[in-house]
Amino acid sequence: MPAHPGAIDRALLEELWCASDAAGWGLARDDFDRILLEVGAEANYGLAVGAAATHPSDEDPSLGTSA
Repeated sequence: MPAHPGAIDRALLEELWCASDAAGWGLARDDFDRILLEVGAEANYGLAVGAAATHPSDEDPSLGTSA
């Protein structure tokens, strides 16, 4: 799992899952989520180099930026 396993909002994962028809292509939901998390971690969730991604539910905004 990536360093920030919760950095992608669950609602967004659900939206992407439905829009992609990943199940129709034979991809299991757990695999879909894992792949997106790995790609997100590799790309630092679209944030600048050195920026820290946090989950939107994090209570302390000083921990980083919501991806």
